Amino acid sequence: SPGIRKTMDYIRGPGDDNIPDRAKLIGGQGFGFDPKTNDDVDLAVDMMEHNAKREMQASQTKKCEKDALHISVSWPPGSRADQDEMYEAGKALLKELGMEKAMAVIYKHSDKNHPHMHMGVSMIDPKTGLTYDRYQAVYRAQHLAIKWERLKDEITPTRRHQHDVADAAAGVPDFSRLQKLLQKDDEKISHKKIDQALAYGGHFGRDMAAQREAFKKYI
Repeated sequence: SPGIRKTMDYIRGPGDDNIPDRAKLIGGQGFGFDPKTNDDVDLAVDMMEHNAKREMQASQTKKCEKDALHISVSWPPGSRADQDEMYEAGKALLKELGMEKAMAVIYKHSDKNHPHMHMGVSMIDPKTGLTYDRYQAVYRAQHLAIKWERLKDEITPTRRHQHDVADAAAGVPDFSRLQKLLQKDDEKISHKKIDQALAYGGHFGRDMAAQREAFKKYI
């Protein structure tokens, strides 16, 4: 993972296809001010870099070397997601990851045929000086996507299957239904596919492991 400055240079810049003005600043969090200008973002990046210096980190045994988290969030083509929703979704995702106090800057990009945004996030908690835990972060993000689409009533036909899986996996999983859904396109149900399904339903960590073993015994 590149450092926070390199990450933010990419997020703010023209991208691999060199498209001018592809990035539009939405806002940020964790700085004591809302970044609204390029100068504000410059200051925000300086603050994130300073926060990640080894002498600023609280851990005495293991320092964070990968200080940047680059998050991209996309909506399907034709989605009505606007800048306000992107900002709201970005904040909700950071909260889901336990990073609601993290320093982060959010940009909307216009180089695709669907709405999407990028976040550059400091991996160092500005309050404690400790590194944020990235364990199962992708799974937690996928779970939030399910919740978000339901909250905004934005379940598209192409995402209907994921929502059916989430329903089957939620709470006390319906293993019979879950098996049928997971075998829809592939006779083999992989370890990864099971964990992803359980994450859709809101199971993580030890709970996920326990439900996985129960499901494997069932099939």
